[in-house]
Amino acid sequence: MKYRYVLIVFAVLYGASLALPHIIFAPNSFTSYFYYGIWILLSGFLALLQGNFAWCANFVIVLAMASLSGIWSAKQNLVAMYATLIAFVVALDSYAYRTGIGGAEGEPIQVSHLGSGFYLWELSILVLAFYFYLRYRQARSSNKSPPSRHILWDFFVVVGAGTASFILLWFGLPLLSP
Repeated sequence: MKYRYVLIVFAVLYGASLALPHIIFAPNSFTSYFYYGIWILLSGFLALLQGNFAWCANFVIVLAMASLSGIWSAKQNLVAMYATLIAFVVALDSYAYRTGIGGAEGEPIQVSHLGSGFYLWELSILVLAFYFYLRYRQARSSNKSPPSRHILWDFFVVVGAGTASFILLWFGLPLLSP
């Protein structure tokens, strides 16, 4: 695939965002809390109960990534790009997240700020939108759909790069801290 490097950048950014803190809570008593991206991905549906819909952006990302499974026309790539941009806007709902449940007795705790994992997640969504723009431009200029010869290979490259960046950060960052 001509733009495989953009997919690798997306996978590395998304994988790294899972290994870094997304939400940092204000210190409560003698402790401070934060949620890693992987925890948000696995339990983010609980934020829906509090009226925060940022987690739903992951569904749109999965639907957009499903477009990699076949030959898409220029119009379909444009739709995938717009869907990814909508996912970016939906993910901005994280700024509205003000309280979480995680205190000693389950009491609400205040959100201090969003962590670096959140910003890498948002950046990865924009990189994916850029990838679909490149595919759209290629399909429009050639009046043909992009070739899909190495779809399975591209899937494993994306999953492998994302998993590798997650594992390196998840296990490497504690080794770097003093």
